[in-house]
Amino acid sequence: MRIKILSIATLALLLAIGTAAWAHDRGHPPSSTPTAGPPIATLTPTPAVPTATPTPFAFSDASLSGTYSTRFSGFLLIPSTTEGNPPSLSPVAGFGSLTADGKGNITGGTETFNAGGSVCTGTITGTYSVNPDGTGASTFTFTSTGPGSNCSSLSGTNDDDFEIRGMGGNGVDFFSTDADSVISGTASQRGAYRIVPPPPVTPW
Repeated sequence: MRIKILSIATLALLLAIGTAAWAHDRGHPPSSTPTAGPPIATLTPTPAVPTATPTPFAFSDASLSGTYSTRFSGFLLIPSTTEGNPPSLSPVAGFGSLTADGKGNITGGTETFNAGGSVCTGTITGTYSVNPDGTGASTFTFTSTGPGSNCSSLSGTNDDDFEIRGMGGNGVDFFSTDADSVISGTASQRGAYRIVPPPPVTPW
């Protein structure tokens, strides 16, 4: 009877050991105490990098400096020389050059144009002012040197509004603000662009 009781106790012990070993082999250790894992890292937000605000470019009288080639066309209002006849519009087109000193002065220049079939030439001087946004106004005096018979009547003071194209002042668009003319044109700085000739071709 004692041997039988021991056999039953021994069998129970073997079953317990076998169950524990089987659980361990399956990846589930018999201990029910959970083990602590590695700490979870917290993400720190990246601070925003401040961006610099660009300073807007401001134009000034110094934005126009040097010699400019001009081209213009439009119409001149020709007053009537006969009582009772209305004034007429005369087409005009021409070119010229002017020099700006960067301080608000047009120190010199020339113009040649065709006004209603009469070719005229003359000299110009004047003043100009440039706003910070690149717009501006100019007043210049044209003094005719001929040769057309009507050229002397075109001598006088003319007013223009203009806008500078580009920060370097290389190009200007302008139009007349006088009541007796509807003229627009462009001015391009001489020397702003240079044409490079191709290299010579060596014969075979």
